Amino acid sequence: MWYKLLVLFLSMPSVMVAQELFIFSEPASTMPKKAIMFRMNSRHYTDPSGYYYKLNPELGYGLAKNLMGHIEGYYSNWALQSGAMDGVGMNFKYRFFSQDGVHKHKRLAVTGKVIYSFYPLSMQWMLEDGNTSLISAGLIYTQLIHKFAISGKINYLKPFTGGNVPINYVTNGELLQWQISSGLLTFPMEYRNYKQVNVNVYVEYLGQQNLGLQNSSDLPASHAINHDLGLGLQFIFSSRFTTELAYRMNLGGNLNRMTNSMYYFNVEYMLFR
Repeated sequence: MWYKLLVLFLSMPSVMVAQELFIFSEPASTMPKKAIMFRMNSRHYTDPSGYYYKLNPELGYGLAKNLMGHIEGYYSNWALQSGAMDGVGMNFKYRFFSQDGVHKHKRLAVTGKVIYSFYPLSMQWMLEDGNTSLISAGLIYTQLIHKFAISGKINYLKPFTGGNVPINYVTNGELLQWQISSGLLTFPMEYRNYKQVNVNVYVEYLGQQNLGLQNSSDLPASHAINHDLGLGLQFIFSSRFTTELAYRMNLGGNLNRMTNSMYYFNVEYMLFR
């Protein structure tokens, strides 16, 4: 079933003509110089053992015209039922290619991230959300054509030991992640000024391939693969304040993971200086 959804998703650019602020991934565009971004991501899911949440506050800053940096925190009840600060992270994005036209543009950027986890979990499904100490580096391509945006990212991750290391914590190996994201601006039908509320819909495919991850030197390496689909709705007010509602589901694969579905609610405010 998942491959039919993927084929439909990949065919969307040919039938639709979005603003590039993706929910589950990120575009190649960068923040304006000296702009400040405040963002709170939240993820929610339930399983037979109870309700779980993850809060991810972010502070972003436009360091230069083509360079931006973020610092992040991670708080959840995933590791401790009472809730705890899971970890901290920082990342950067550098846009090294831009091609602009009338109602369209292309972007290429490189990105890197470092995360240190205080309470790492012994799992091989990695979302770069504080559950695993790691470093990552990626390449992003984004294209905007009128009301439609599409973006692709390839990302390499290398976990490392940190925090209170649990039994069977990942000790060796790498991961490869890839993302294909599309967004469509559905409202307003005709753009007149920045005070209009923008409504965007998103479909994103997110994959992960383990490249020999090991929980112990005496256990076999994992080469499990994972496929997810994300569906989202985004509202942008006065080009500054953003709210997002989204749902992420597993399409298939053989990766051992915490949950097969998750709900997202995110808010963001941009301050231009």
